[in-house]
Amino acid sequence: SLVKDKVAELKGSVEVDSVSKKGTSFTITLPLPLSIFRSIVFSFKEHALAVPLSIVEKIVKLEEVKDFKKSKFFVDNRKKYKLIYLFETLAMPRFDALYKYVLLLKTKEGRVALPLFGKITEQELVNKKMPTILKDKDYIKGVAVSEDGGPVLVIDINNII
Repeated sequence: SLVKDKVAELKGSVEVDSVSKKGTSFTITLPLPLSIFRSIVFSFKEHALAVPLSIVEKIVKLEEVKDFKKSKFFVDNRKKYKLIYLFETLAMPRFDALYKYVLLLKTKEGRVALPLFGKITEQELVNKKMPTILKDKDYIKGVAVSEDGGPVLVIDINNII
């Protein structure tokens, strides 16, 4: 069944206890810590990245694609947001991108804007144990599993700015 398959993917188990003329009870056991959270998932080069929905103030779909390479700020409804980019943080060569969306985010330091050039979706992600190789990357909050089963790096915006 679909439920049994999903529970097995999460390394859990389903127990069925049935008593004639009394009914059936199902017990689902999942490993701890298991955290499911809503997020905005987007592509960055060949990586799937996510930002928790709890820090997203707004998603702005630009009327036309825009080049932000000379911009330091983004303005929405007379509010000024500092633009942040992921190239340097993720140690990737910078390339000139034309952006379609801007995520407006709330951080400890105030408001920031993260321009995005690819497809974005809202998804429920399942948080997984952080691999040892990523533990020293303070800009990665965790690793999650997307709705389609693929890995997603959850970005810690507070450690990027």
